[in-house]
Amino acid sequence: MIERACYSGDVSKLYSRLARVYDLFTDHEPAHLEEAIQLAGIREDDSVLEVACGTGRASAGIARRLREGGRLYAIDLTEAMVERAERRLREQSLIDRVDLRLGDARSLPFPDGKFDVVYNSYMFDLMDAADIPGIVSEFKRVLKPGGRIVLVNMSKNKDGRTLYEFLYEKGFLGFASGGCRPVLMKPFLDEAGFKEVQRIYRENRSYLFLNRLTGTEIVWGHK
Repeated sequence: MIERACYSGDVSKLYSRLARVYDLFTDHEPAHLEEAIQLAGIREDDSVLEVACGTGRASAGIARRLREGGRLYAIDLTEAMVERAERRLREQSLIDRVDLRLGDARSLPFPDGKFDVVYNSYMFDLMDAADIPGIVSEFKRVLKPGGRIVLVNMSKNKDGRTLYEFLYEKGFLGFASGGCRPVLMKPFLDEAGFKEVQRIYRENRSYLFLNRLTGTEIVWGHK
């Protein structure tokens, strides 16, 4: 795993620029997001936290599963992304089920033990490895005992450096990569004390060659 992300410390500025075109260049994501939502086992009355909601693709999928008594709290570091997510949720008549706000994964604005599910997608592949344990600890803090965690990230399914990682380290991808590189999140959840942690890996299907150089992992477990 590459320890340091190329846009470390500048993620919000980068994604303010990318928000308008993000969905166009991440055509591989929806299938992985939907599979992860299914694995989360979300019930109608669950309290769900989505960290890094982006343009609201997963937010809409989660909100559709909630009924009276259920609530989705969706946060993102970037105002432009929150605005995109709000527009999507309003268009699909789902906004009443969602508390949407700006928020930082490193310091979640919620009390201990509030959520049945914490869902997070395509964020840790933007974070420096040194920052990951603290964020995972925050996720665990806000989960109820027995609560479920589900993570989706750019990843790989082989030892050693991939071609994508080689290009990333050499600085050839930069803005085109959105700052993302493959991560392996299961060891971090194991280290944090999550139980029955599992991982699956999926190839990316995309019209963009760059997306096909990597894959996606879904990692899940419970507190």
